[in-house]
Amino acid sequence: MRYQLTLTGLILGALFAAACATNTAPTTTTTATATSPTAKPMSKTEIEQALFQIEKDGTAAMIKNDTGFLERIMADDWMWTMSDGTMVTRANLIKEVKEGSYKFTDVSMSDLHANVYGDTAIVMGKQTVKGKYKGQDIGGTDTFTDTFVKLNGQWRCVASHNSPAPKK
Repeated sequence: MRYQLTLTGLILGALFAAACATNTAPTTTTTATATSPTAKPMSKTEIEQALFQIEKDGTAAMIKNDTGFLERIMADDWMWTMSDGTMVTRANLIKEVKEGSYKFTDVSMSDLHANVYGDTAIVMGKQTVKGKYKGQDIGGTDTFTDTFVKLNGQWRCVASHNSPAPKK
C-alpha cells in the first residue's frame, strides 16, 4: 500500500514536471525565453510563480493519465526515489500509466516552495491524492521534491522524491 501511495506521488511529480517542458520561461534574470530571444527576461519571483503554476497544471494531466505528457517532459534518465529507497525509472513509470493501473479523482497541492539556480530549479511542496491503483485506495498526503533542468530550451524533470507528509 505504501508503495502505491509513494508511486502515486512519483507520477504526480512527473506530471507536474511535465508542464515545465511547455514553459519557455528563462531560468535567470539575464536570459530571454527560448522561443523569443528579445523577450523581456523574467525575474526570479516570476520564474518561481511560473514553476508553481506548472506544478499545479500538471494535476489535470495526472487525472487524465496522459502518458504522452510524461514522455515529453521526463528526461530519458529520470529517476525517482521512493520513501522506502526503491528507485523507479522513466520506462517503468510510463509502462504502469499506459496499463491504466491508476485512476485519480483529485490531486491538490500546497506549501509550494522553489529554489532557482540558473538552468536548474527545485520545487518542493505537499500533494494530496485521491485515487486507486489496480482497485486499491492510494489516497494520502506526501511531501515532494522535483528537480528540473532546462535542456535544449525546455524544462525537463530529471529527478523526483516523495516522502510521507508529517502528521499534524
